[in-house]
Amino acid sequence: MSCLSNAKQIATALIMYAQDYDENLPGWPDPQQNRIFNSGWGWSMIVPVMDSYLKNRKVWTCPSGNSNIQGPGNDRTNVNYGYNEYIYNTAHAVAPNFDKRVISILGDGGFWHSGLTTGVANAVFNKQDSVLVILENFYTSATGQQHNPSTGKNPQGERVRMSIAETIRSLGVPWMRVVNPYRVGETLKTVKEAMTTAAGGLKVIIARAECQLERQRRVKPQISARLKAGGRVVTPRFGVDPDVCTGDKSCMRFNGCPSLTLKDNPDPLREDPVAHVDQTCVGCGLCGEVAHAAVLCPSFFETRVVHNPGQWERALDAARRWVIGRLQAA
Repeated sequence: MSCLSNAKQIATALIMYAQDYDENLPGWPDPQQNRIFNSGWGWSMIVPVMDSYLKNRKVWTCPSGNSNIQGPGNDRTNVNYGYNEYIYNTAHAVAPNFDKRVISILGDGGFWHSGLTTGVANAVFNKQDSVLVILENFYTSATGQQHNPSTGKNPQGERVRMSIAETIRSLGVPWMRVVNPYRVGETLKTVKEAMTTAAGGLKVIIARAECQLERQRRVKPQISARLKAGGRVVTPRFGVDPDVCTGDKSCMRFNGCPSLTLKDNPDPLREDPVAHVDQTCVGCGLCGEVAHAAVLCPSFFETRVVHNPGQWERALDAARRWVIGRLQAA
């Protein structure tokens, strides 16, 4: 839990930094950061850069990690976390600090930008026994949702067929899996397999799922047009049963979805607010997946809203309401 808390604090700090610097993450060509890099921090320059966003530098130290001292003179810090694909390039230097295989995470934008050569190819060349997770959401999210080779189209709208999976196979990586990150249980099972398999060398997990922001921008106009034309549309909706929810907020601590919030408890004998999925929900189902995979609680449910239903669906709905009404009366 301490390691998870550290990672969450670092991620939150990076979001705050991006909000202050026009949605850019730490890096060059910022002259100040270039100076910090050359002062002796090197690739761990993110530590002093993020000082104003973190309470102390202890969050950079993994409780189960060994010493990995970085920085010049009296400013030295034990750094077990990193930001930049370079941390993956030097897995042979990081791995000795841990008893388990190192897991590195790379976005598809970073993969096509430089991770392919400086990360994956370097790891294969040096026969590194490590795990790489590539988040393939088809857009370069870190710098503003630009298209990249995984998108399927270039900026001119021309179709482009470039596959991360095929590219990795061409480099001779024998152990590779493609997972849907919205299926949390299956993803965790694959990560555990990568961490425990007897197979040596690089192991790659491609977490492939379209960015929800871009998906909504693409899907919403299509749904609106269909509704205006009187067509049948089925949309998933997720919710939390307030009678089952205990209000311990564990689902929020493990999730982070902005649609998962709190509301007043409908039970007059209970004071704690309960979890609630508001109307901004896009129906990805991650909240329920997290709650199920972490064995948190059974309060999440899924419903499907049918717009412009047919005659059979209307008749079935009327029958269900009649049966429910009779049961409630009894």
